[in-house]
Amino acid sequence: MPKFNEDQKKAIEATNANILVSAAAGSGKTTVMVSRIAEEIVRTDKTIDRFLVITFTKDAADHMKRKLEDELTARANPPGGRDHANAAEAEKAERALQSIDSAAISTIHSFCMNAIREHFDAAGVSSEVKAIETDLPERMLDEAYIRALEATRGENTTKEEKAAVNKLAAAFSQTDIQESVRILYNTLMGMPFPFDAGPNPAGSGGGLEKRDPEGSADGS
Repeated sequence: MPKFNEDQKKAIEATNANILVSAAAGSGKTTVMVSRIAEEIVRTDKTIDRFLVITFTKDAADHMKRKLEDELTARANPPGGRDHANAAEAEKAERALQSIDSAAISTIHSFCMNAIREHFDAAGVSSEVKAIETDLPERMLDEAYIRALEATRGENTTKEEKAAVNKLAAAFSQTDIQESVRILYNTLMGMPFPFDAGPNPAGSGGGLEKRDPEGSADGS
């Protein structure tokens, strides 16, 4: 097993508390986390399926799973063999190894997708739901922007709306306008209820109406 400094040992051995480990790249954070998980498994009655480990990338998740497998293998086969003192811990490590492939070590996207697929009925989505390609949202946003731009030249657009669009186009380049739309869209998508604010119905005084999460408008 690797040698840990005092701060790393505290992170590994801390119980019944939320902890934050902040350290530079390459300082051993993954090794500390892997050791913390393994320690919880062999020191308690927790099984590996009770852990949720989230990483930023798939490569990082795969790397962590491999390191955890190596750590559990080492604990299941202690130097000098099993004896009365370490037999229980070694058996727990061995059981965890048998379930390592089903361990929830993944990106947040993968975890959420698995949860939706398992509970698609409660989520109100198709059982065939799947994650979109990485660059598809950007392509869809670009296509939606082009369609919206073309719509401003259509016969259903009022003179005032066309004048406003022409004024905007005269003040900014198409690239700047499209980038502003992209920033606005991404900002809205970062809100808990992005579609709960919109234009007031005709005759209501204009402006935006704000809706609470239950869907009722407060008119403010």
